[in-house]
Amino acid sequence: GALVPLAQVQRALQMPSAEVLNYQHAKQRFEREYLNQLLKLTSGHVAEAARLADRNRTEFYRLMQKHGLDPQLFRDDSLTAASDSGDKKLSGESST
Repeated sequence: GALVPLAQVQRALQMPSAEVLNYQHAKQRFEREYLNQLLKLTSGHVAEAARLADRNRTEFYRLMQKHGLDPQLFRDDSLTAASDSGDKKLSGESST
């Protein structure tokens, strides 16, 4: 048989082994990641995320529900809510 060039073998060995998914799983993974990115980009504002995806809000909500995504988790205020109480106390004080 024909020989495989050494450079090609080395390249193949350096490539990370890819997880092969069936079509349905690959589609679901893409869909979830896509929704995740849109919700991050819009800070959890569903109407804006739906507009960017060129989908209506109802359809976007269905997709979020299908993938178990909660838009509240992407809101800026939910990320800082735990530290807000301490920050508010500090913001009014002078640093001496």
